[in-house]
Order: sequence, then C-alpha cells, then structure tokens
Amino acid sequence: MPNWTFYCWSCGRTTEMIDKVARFDVCPHCGADMHSCRNCEHWDPDRPERCCDESYPLAEDPKRSNVSSRFEARRSPHPSRAGAEAARARLDEVFDKKPK
Repeated sequence: MPNWTFYCWSCGRTTEMIDKVARFDVCPHCGADMHSCRNCEHWDPDRPERCCDESYPLAEDPKRSNVSSRFEARRSPHPSRAGAEAARARLDEVFDKKPK
C-alpha cells in the first residue's frame, strides 16, 4: 500500500511510493533519476544556486542522481514557471527580440 506520492520534475507524472527514494531509483514513466536536485524539496529554479539550502553545494548536474544527505523528495507538483516565461515574453516584445 503506497504511503506517499512522488512528483517527477522531468515528466510531471506521479509515482506512488512505499519507501524513501533510493540513490539509483529512476522514474518508471520517463527514466529520469529520482534522487536528484531537480526532484528535491530544496530545489528553487529562481535562485542562482538553485538550492534553498545555501550551506550545501549544488551537484555537478542537478538532473542526475547524487549523494546528497539533505535530499528530500518532492511531495508536491513543481512550481509553474509560466509567470516567468510570460514576463520574459513581454520583455522580449518591448525590446523587439524574437524568441529563440
């Protein structure tokens, strides 16, 4: 019987979990590493270092599995970046830039 729901940063799908996320677990839907910075509660895409825990260095590749002892699996959907993307689009319009 599942105890909690894991939310994948890569595909956005959920996985019902019984135990904690292990170092080499992968998302059963897309194959992304589950024990990664991008799947951690401390991940914040709006911070330059991307981690809310400033005392802990970000892994070399935040999408790959890591050995962080402070990893806390995300138990809620990832925050939407739609607001930031809309703001960027408006700025690009003002400065007459074409989207890449």
